[in-house]
Amino acid sequence: MGNGAEECTVDRVGQAAEEVAAQERAVAALVGAMAGQTLMQCLLQGDVGSGKTAVVFAACLAAVAAGGQCLVMAPTAVLAEQHAGTLGGWGEPVGVRIGLLH
Repeated sequence: MGNGAEECTVDRVGQAAEEVAAQERAVAALVGAMAGQTLMQCLLQGDVGSGKTAVVFAACLAAVAAGGQCLVMAPTAVLAEQHAGTLGGWGEPVGVRIGLLH
């Protein structure tokens, strides 16, 4: 990548019956890359409704469990607000605080 960051390859998140297995592979790839000693840049791809937000939340939980923090970026303010609401709803019961930066 030229900036000292390790590229993280994540399978495209699947659909229907393959969805859960694809999500598990994506989470494993992300958590494995996070365990490394170098910076990483990852892009998670998938169709609308394919479970990308759940994969991101699982990776964020792994970061928090290891004593770190997590940043999720969205391409629009509307999507960022949707993610903040969804992730906040999932994070609150497990003690993970979610914030939205404008």
